[in-house]
This record gives sequence, structure tokens and C-alpha cells, in this order.
Amino acid sequence: MDLNETYARIGEYIKSRPSETYGQIAGTLGLSRGAIARIAKLQGIRRSPGKRACLEAALAAIDAASQMPGCAPAGEAPAQAEEPNGTASGAATAETAVL
Repeated sequence: MDLNETYARIGEYIKSRPSETYGQIAGTLGLSRGAIARIAKLQGIRRSPGKRACLEAALAAIDAASQMPGCAPAGEAPAQAEEPNGTASGAATAETAVL
């Protein structure tokens, strides 16, 4: 088997595992992450950085949580209920002690 054929097989392996990072693929194949990146580049494979996938998963989790009943949408705090004396619950009172 020649080098180009080997690279082609590794390229197919990379394409078949879009959710795995180059580091994970490298560990499975016993190669370095840099070697996987070079082979991918030679094979014309382009991916976003691995951290981006983690960020997308985190954003999806935030979106899912914000759609839960009783939860405030992402980035918004729930409104505070008013107390019978007219102040918001948890709000600081304006009373000061004189010593």
C-alpha cells in the first residue's frame, strides 16, 4: 500500500467521524494530532476547531434550559415579587441605624 492510498484511507476515517476531534482520532489511530491535521489538509478536509463543537453544545444546552417552564430566558433574570410593604422581595431596605 502506498502513502497516498494510506492518506486516502485515513481521510475517509476522518470524514466518517465528524463528532470526534483530531486528538481523539489521533489516539485511536496511534498518530499525533499534528499528523492527523496534516493528512486532513492534504485530503482537502476542513473542520472548525474542536472547541467550537463544545461551545455549540453549551449553547444548545442553554437554549434547552431556557425553554423550560418557570425558567427565565437565557440572559434575563426573573421578575421579583413585591412584598406587602411595597418593596421587592430580597431588596435592601433604606433603614439605617443611628448609633
